[in-house]
Amino acid sequence: RFVLPRLARDRYPFSTALSQLRDLRRSGPAAENYRIGLQSFHAAVNATAGQVVFPGNLEDFLSANPKFAALRAELEALYARSQDIFFHDSPVTESDMLLKELLDLCMRCRSLERTAA
Repeated sequence: RFVLPRLARDRYPFSTALSQLRDLRRSGPAAENYRIGLQSFHAAVNATAGQVVFPGNLEDFLSANPKFAALRAELEALYARSQDIFFHDSPVTESDMLLKELLDLCMRCRSLERTAA
């Protein structure tokens, strides 16, 4: 009776990412924690899409997964921030606040992933 809810929860990519983000938040504010959190979030998006999602194909992801369309602006901003951090070596500032924003977005995505399209 306790195993089935756990198994159902584990099949959702954003549930996994949310758990990882919560662990990172508990370990303290650090730029590296935010980078790891971004990677976890992107892994959830990729798992949901069944392919790697980049800024250039984010629209394809949203078209294929319309339940996430309400988060379009936030996802676009997150992908732009990720591009700066991972590909342009931009520094992470106020990493604790950014991790909280990432955690909040992931919670909204988790709620959406459990609903029908």
